[in-house]
Amino acid sequence: MPFDTRPKPASEFKRGVAFGHATVMRQIDGGVPADQIQETQDAAKLTLLAAARSDADREFAGGYGAAVDTRLALLRDVQRVEADAARWEQAAEREPEREAG
Repeated sequence: MPFDTRPKPASEFKRGVAFGHATVMRQIDGGVPADQIQETQDAAKLTLLAAARSDADREFAGGYGAAVDTRLALLRDVQRVEADAARWEQAAEREPEREAG
């Protein structure tokens, strides 16, 4: 079977993933708080599902939701790690004060 160099169209699921990723990343880059991103994305996912009239629409909504959920989980993990690192730094800065006392 010869290799076909023509690009294949992306599935609706992949299109939904790409759109969901782009939407969340724009919000993150814009400095929108994670809780507000969660609220707006939850509303968007519900709207997409309610408006879905075909299997392709449902597939797009599924990809969108999967991407949004993954990106938000990753954002919250990063924020948690950053907060832990900040607490560790603050504790390390106070430690010499305890030893000197």
